[in-house]
Amino acid sequence: MLTTAAACKKDETSKLNYKVIGKWEIVKIDATPAVSVIAGDYYDFKESKDDVIQVKRNGQTQIGTYVVTTSNDLFITIEDKLSTGKITLIEANKLEFTLTQGSTTEKVYLKK
Repeated sequence: MLTTAAACKKDETSKLNYKVIGKWEIVKIDATPAVSVIAGDYYDFKESKDDVIQVKRNGQTQIGTYVVTTSNDLFITIEDKLSTGKITLIEANKLEFTLTQGSTTEKVYLKK
């Protein structure tokens, strides 16, 4: 799956990336086991040639990279760990996606 994302041309993904670019506050994360969300947690999809993402969850900040494909697939790599997922809703002030890393799947709800 990563090969497919890496093989996408930059201009193919840039049309969808602009919709996710920006800082999104985490509303909630549905997962088992439960994931804590505290005030100020966010996903910040940076507008840069390297598609940098900054994530603050449970007070811990991490930096990585992201790719959004033309079919709304989402790939986030932080600390050499790849999470794959799918954007299920994107509106001006709402972004929702699923992310899977190993055997853990999360449904992430964000707002601007």
